[in-house]
Amino acid sequence: RAPMSSKRKAKEEQQDEGEDVQAAEPEKKKAKKEKKGKKEEKEEGGVYVDLGNKRRAEVREFKGKQYLDIREYYGDDDDLKPGRKGIMLTTDQFLQLVAGIDTLKAKINKK
Repeated sequence: RAPMSSKRKAKEEQQDEGEDVQAAEPEKKKAKKEKKGKKEEKEEGGVYVDLGNKRRAEVREFKGKQYLDIREYYGDDDDLKPGRKGIMLTTDQFLQLVAGIDTLKAKINKK
């Protein structure tokens, strides 16, 4: 057998003595959940369009300007966080996209 780490050895000794090692762990998890709860309150009221596969499109404000943010999210379904993969379109770019949407639709429908 390979030598045990000091943490693992201490954990096994506590279990042998009958102490509940897991009792200390939920306190740490509770603290994390409280932070998440605050973050969720800030995000409440936001409007987005669910694009499926954990992707969303929403209007965001960044440095005082509005953008259309199309982004991939990660994490559990009840606690999604924005990922690095995505694009933020300025309002002008978004309006150009809307103006050209019929052209794009025609190409998609041909296939």
